[in-house]
Formats: sequence, C-alpha cells, structure tokens
Amino acid sequence: MDLSIIEIVNEILKDQDKAFEIALKYNILPARNRSLVCPKCGHFMEYNINSDKWKCHNYKCSTSRSCTYPFDIQKNHFQKFLACLFFFGADIPIYEAVKISNISSQIIERNYKQFREKVHMSYQNMMQTKTLSFHVQIDESCFGKRKYNRGRIGNGVVWIFGACDATPGGNVYMIPVLHRDANTLIPIIQSWCPPGCIINSDCWAAYNNLDNYGFAHFTVNHSTNFVNPITLEHTQRIESLWRSAKNFLRKHHYISHQHIEEYVAEWCFRYNNNYDTFQIIQKISSIN
Repeated sequence: MDLSIIEIVNEILKDQDKAFEIALKYNILPARNRSLVCPKCGHFMEYNINSDKWKCHNYKCSTSRSCTYPFDIQKNHFQKFLACLFFFGADIPIYEAVKISNISSQIIERNYKQFREKVHMSYQNMMQTKTLSFHVQIDESCFGKRKYNRGRIGNGVVWIFGACDATPGGNVYMIPVLHRDANTLIPIIQSWCPPGCIINSDCWAAYNNLDNYGFAHFTVNHSTNFVNPITLEHTQRIESLWRSAKNFLRKHHYISHQHIEEYVAEWCFRYNNNYDTFQIIQKISSIN
C-alpha cells in the first residue's frame, strides 16, 4: 500500500483548509484564478474569495456555485469525499480504507460507486473513439465459477471478450458478451481494431472468417502449443491480462454479475492509465 497516499489522506481528514489546498494542488478543484463557464448562461464565472463561491459575471444570470464546484458536494462533506477519491485512485479496497480512516463503509462505498460510474463512462468513450494498435490479440474468458465445467450467464458465470495491443504496455479493452458467436464478436472486433490490422487469436470458430473482413489473422492451437511454431504468433499477453483482471475483482470482492461490466471497465481504466494514482484521480475529477 502506498504510504504517501495514507499520509495525504490523514492530512485531508485532519484539517479542512489543508484538504482544499491538496485538492487545488492536484488539480482536483479548478484553480481559483481561473474563469469557468457558467452552467446556466454560458457566460464566465470567477471565484469570489469573500463569499467563497464561484459567481457568474452576467448580471442577468447571477448564478453562483459553492467552493467545491464542479462537484456537487457540501463544503463540510468535502474532506471525506476527497479522502475517498484518493483511496479509490490508489486502488485501496473499501475494507482496507475503513481500517485506515474513520470514514464509514457506507460513505466510502457510496463515493466509490460514483467514481466507478465516471470511470465506466470514460472507458466507454475511449472504446468508441480510440482503436487499438495495428497488432492485436483477442480472446474470451469465463468470469465466475461453474459446476462440472459448465455454465452460462445467469448460472454463475459471465463470458468476457477482450482485446489488447500485442505490444507490452499497450491498451486493453474488455466487455461482457451474451454469446461468443461471430455475429456478436466480429462487430466488436471491427469497432476496436483498425482496418487491415494483424489479429492473433486461438482457434475459436467465431474467428474463422476474420480474413474476409480485411484483417491479417493468425491463430494458435492451444491444444498443441502456446506459440505458433511457424508464424511465432501468440496470445500470451491477453491471457496474462485475464489473470490480472480476475485478481483485481477478487481483491475488491467484486462478485455481483449485475455490475460486472463496470468492474471490468474499472480494471481496464486503471490498466490503461498505468495504475498511476494521481493520473487516475485527475481523470476522474475532469469527468462531469
């Protein structure tokens, strides 16, 4: 656990002025010398130090917002909110955050849920606007437990389809799917992968016709080897990422299938942001 985060959280909870100072330092709250766009009239707002509020300069509007704007948080609740944001950014599970601080599990859980919703929104936008690289690995994996090696959604398991850049450190996308047939997976592949890119996969039948969609498709028969002995292509990176994602869900006790898409999105978001605590905090803060 990052001790510097614990020290920051202790400072936040100890003193309200210090909490606001930290929020400004890490660009969680907008700098007081900035001009913000008024949410009502589109004019500009400036911070008034005497009233401790953001005020619109349009006299016909006169909209004001609290010192915690753009967050809809009361000033006396901001310390706990900010502490939870640092806990979440540092990937500290709720049960550990409760031990470190005097914040109740209900408050932490409520804030984590809000942050996770923002992360999910940001992750969805990234999937829709940013394709993976020109060399991609794809695979599917079963999340959850099955009896006798059998199961489907609603019976203890969820199938997740994933794709990642073949290059170490590249981005990864994962999403739950109801079916693993070509009609389900190929449109996802087309939205995530640039036209003409190289795709590595196992020999699952849904991938058989990827060549017909303009992709250079290489397969690995995992029943005989992990690396294709002729092409030397493999899917080892996406397979290792499945382990990381599942370990993340276990660490946080994420077991609800109802929210599996948000849980997987959270892990992908963290991974794609290099698990950088402060980068994650600032990105969440910028999502309105």
